[in-house]
Amino acid sequence: MRAKKTVTVLSMAAALSLAGGVGVASADAEGCNHGACINVKGGAGGYQVFGYIDNAVGGGTVKGYFTIVGPNLNFVSPEKQWPLGAANGTAIQYSYGAGQVCVEFWNTTSGGPVSDGKPCEDVS
Repeated sequence: MRAKKTVTVLSMAAALSLAGGVGVASADAEGCNHGACINVKGGAGGYQVFGYIDNAVGGGTVKGYFTIVGPNLNFVSPEKQWPLGAANGTAIQYSYGAGQVCVEFWNTTSGGPVSDGKPCEDVS
């Protein structure tokens, strides 16, 4: 198994449901903080992290980039216009290990980067 693989997906087949809070991802976990959302599938033996912009932000797209950090994972996406919602614009990362994984979206629409939220989930 590769330690980490970087993939950027512009479209996913199905929308992911939204849930709030920080939780434990031994199977699946999801949550949003301000405009940024996280979805984690799997556990310490291997997990997949999705970062995306909450539909509630409005406006169609948001310019910026994601940072995704967690066990054996440190990723910065390209800066671009990200469509809203899990079905439209998603940064995906793969890794392994137990601990906290976080997705932070940095909005650059009005100049310098401003954090639009940092949801986290615990992987066990």
